[in-house]
Amino acid sequence: MLGNPHLLIFTIYFLTGHALECHPTEYPRNGQCCPMCLPGSHVRDDCTKISGTTCRPCVKGTFTDIPTGHTTCFQCTMCNEVSGLRIKKACTRSSDAECQPLEGFFCVDIGKGSCEKAQKQTVCQPGQYIRQEGTAFSDTVCSNCSDQTFSNGISTTCQPHTNCESQNLCLIQPGTPSTDAKCGTNERYRGKITAAIVFVVFFGIFIILSYIFKKYRSQPGESNEL
Repeated sequence: MLGNPHLLIFTIYFLTGHALECHPTEYPRNGQCCPMCLPGSHVRDDCTKISGTTCRPCVKGTFTDIPTGHTTCFQCTMCNEVSGLRIKKACTRSSDAECQPLEGFFCVDIGKGSCEKAQKQTVCQPGQYIRQEGTAFSDTVCSNCSDQTFSNGISTTCQPHTNCESQNLCLIQPGTPSTDAKCGTNERYRGKITAAIVFVVFFGIFIILSYIFKKYRSQPGESNEL
C-alpha cells in the first residue's frame, strides 16, 4: 500500500522537471542534459542518447564568453567613432570588444569594463581657464578669470594684466578677460603726436599757398603799352 503513493510522488517529481537538474556546464534538452559548448563556439546539434553535443566556432564578428547551450553566438560590440568611441580591445570568438573614449571625449556610461557611451569634453572659452583637466571618465571644468587677469581658454591659470606704469610705459589698450593689456613707450607717442602736428602745419600751409596762388591767377593782367 505504501508503494503506490511513493510511485505517484516520484512520477509527479519527474514530470515537473525537478528530476532533470543539469550540471552548470550542461543544458537540458529533450529530457536529458547536454554538454554545453565551450566559449568561442555555439551549439550546432544537440546531444542524443548515443552522441554528445556538436559545436561550431563563432563566425567573425560574433562571440560567446561563457559555456553555452545557444545555437548562435552574440554580436560583437561596435566601437563607433561617430559616438566618440574607439577600440580598446578587439572582439575575439571568446570575448566581446571593449571600447574607450576618443581623445577629447569622456565616458558617461560604463558596462562590463567597456565604455558604452561617450560625450565630448567641454572646451573652455577665452576669458576662462581650465580649473580641472578632463579625463577619460570626467569632463573638463572651466572657471572665469577674475578682474585684472586674462586667459586664452587653454591655460590652467589666468595671467595678470601687464602693468604698463610699472614698466614706465603708456597704456595703449586696456586688458580684457581674454587679452593682455598693450603698452607703448612715451617716445613712441611723442613721435606720433609730433608727426601729427607737422602734418597739420604743412597741410595748413599748403591750403594757404593754394588759395594765394589761385587768387593771384584770377586777377587781370596790367597793360605795359604806351
